[in-house]
Amino acid sequence: VHRDADGYRLALPAYPPAPAEMPDWAVHLGGTPVERHFHPARYHVLLFTTAAEVMALSPDYKALLPLGNEQFICTAPGVGHPSGADVVSRVFVPGGGVDEDSVTGSAHAVLTPFWAQRLSRASFTAYQASARGGHVGCTLEGDRAWLSGQCVTVVEGQFHLR
Repeated sequence: VHRDADGYRLALPAYPPAPAEMPDWAVHLGGTPVERHFHPARYHVLLFTTAAEVMALSPDYKALLPLGNEQFICTAPGVGHPSGADVVSRVFVPGGGVDEDSVTGSAHAVLTPFWAQRLSRASFTAYQASARGGHVGCTLEGDRAWLSGQCVTVVEGQFHLR
C-alpha cells in the first residue's frame, strides 16, 4: 500500500477469471447475466449488458446463502451511469455474512484483468454501486492489480509480534 496524492494505491494479486457455464443459481441474482466467468478462489464474475441492469439487481440472499463464502461480482460497462466510470459493479457475499459489500478490493483484483482484456487497455475507472458506493482506479501491471482511491477506515489496531 502506498499513499497517493489524496488517497492510496494497493497492489493485489491479479486473479483473471476464466469463462464458465451459467449455473442454475444465477437466477437468484435478480437479473439475467449474459456471461459468467470464474476464478477458483471463489470469485464468480457475472457480466450484464448495461449498468442499469446491475443497479436493478435484487438478489435472493437466502437462496444464495447455501452456496457458501462465494463472491458474486455483477458487472457491466459504465456507459450511461452517473458515476462516469468505465465499469460498474455490485458484489454480493451472503454466505460470508455480507449481503452486499460496500467497496471490495479483492473483487477488483478479479475485475482488473477481466476488464483490462475487454477494454484493451491496462487502466480504467470502476464504480462499485452499493448503497455507500465507491470509485476505484484499476491498473493491471503484470500479475498485479493496482487499485487506487480514497479509503474508509473500518478497523484500527496494533499488532504485537513475538
